[in-house]
Amino acid sequence: SNIPKFFSIYQEKSKEFNELFLDDYESISAMKLEYYEDAKMLGNFYVEANQIADAMFEEYYDLMCRIVYLEAGYCSTKEQYLEANSIENRIKHKEFPNTLYDVLYQPGQYAPVMNGSIDTCVPDERTCKNVEFYLRGHAETGMPDTVVYQALFTQGRVWNPGFKTK
Repeated sequence: SNIPKFFSIYQEKSKEFNELFLDDYESISAMKLEYYEDAKMLGNFYVEANQIADAMFEEYYDLMCRIVYLEAGYCSTKEQYLEANSIENRIKHKEFPNTLYDVLYQPGQYAPVMNGSIDTCVPDERTCKNVEFYLRGHAETGMPDTVVYQALFTQGRVWNPGFKTK
């Protein structure tokens, strides 16, 4: 005698569940499609960003190796990173040109440029590895972005990282 009553309740609850589930299912399906589109777009963005980074790396690598070698080749790895960081800060700073070449070849800035040694030097392997490590974003110097001059000794307003050479 309770079977028809139970069946009626089952049909009613089943209908309610299906209505709620179908609404949620459609919403979830739409979100899933958006997710896949976003993931595809992010994947494309990642590939493009890597291509740009590789192109910039190729553009900067040789010249950065030369200047870091000539300015800090005898220094520790950390000091070479600091040299590269201060040059990068100049590129980003409004008072300096916005390319590596223009920063380095700006009149009166770097002795190796002024005396021509930058055009003939061959940087050592250690410096090249350090520059690559730095340019790939794997080196943390602790240098503020505003530092455009740095030295290992106090000289006016030049930033000093607070450690001695090895």
